[in-house]
Amino acid sequence: MSLKINYKIHSLIARKTLYKNIEDLDKVTEQLSSGKKLRAPKDDAAAFKVSQNLQLSIHNSEYLVSNIEVSKDFMAVAESGLSSVNDNLTRIRALCLRGANSFYNDTQISTIASEISQRLEEIDRMAESVSFRNMPLLNGSCSDLKFQIGTGSTPFENTLNVGSAFIDVHTSALGLDTTIFDEGSYGSPDDFSAYLEKIDNAVSLINTGISKMGTYEFSLNDKQNFLSETMDTFSSYRSGLIDTDVAYASSELAKQQIMENITVALWQQANQIPSTAMQLLR
Repeated sequence: MSLKINYKIHSLIARKTLYKNIEDLDKVTEQLSSGKKLRAPKDDAAAFKVSQNLQLSIHNSEYLVSNIEVSKDFMAVAESGLSSVNDNLTRIRALCLRGANSFYNDTQISTIASEISQRLEEIDRMAESVSFRNMPLLNGSCSDLKFQIGTGSTPFENTLNVGSAFIDVHTSALGLDTTIFDEGSYGSPDDFSAYLEKIDNAVSLINTGISKMGTYEFSLNDKQNFLSETMDTFSSYRSGLIDTDVAYASSELAKQQIMENITVALWQQANQIPSTAMQLLR
């Protein structure tokens, strides 16, 4: 190797390498301290754009999951109300079967009719009182209720119309005459027997509503599971793009620290070359 006094190429190369090592060391130190290897477009423009799109998709899915949770609460309250109405109808039917027997006296028939009348009133009360967030659910006002379950605007793909499950449970809507069991109005055992068919029709309507509730709840659960799996996949992919691989970064840190020490030593040695050449001239 030739020795030149005024030519510092070795020093310049060592200094350039040192600056590059310091820059790399700062970068890996920043990645370890922040936990992020991708924080701005300058780090990797393409990967940054992908990560932003993934984040948007994750946020949208989170909002939809929240929508679905509220929708399921709607369904749960309404289904509970329908079940209670069904319980009352079941009890009324049992009372009608009892009243259809001709061996009860007037006092006993009056007691049976009174309980039937009270339970019919309770059904009408529930039609007005069962609500969610101040929204009545069983008075027929939810016949066009829709839940947003997708991120788009196309109704068929992004909304679930559950209105058909939210039936009107007023006794009049169920085809039940409430005056027949008023005090002094009930008649023969045949009147109780004839009322059984009306009760059966009402029970059928309620069971249809409950069945539809179950179908819609299954759809909501299925959509929620899909969104949760999608969020997990996107989050994992995004994490791979932006999060620091601690094991790799730690090894890089050690490597860059070693390289920095070596480069500093080489730079110092390169700066001594002109002095060495001068000593040879003595």
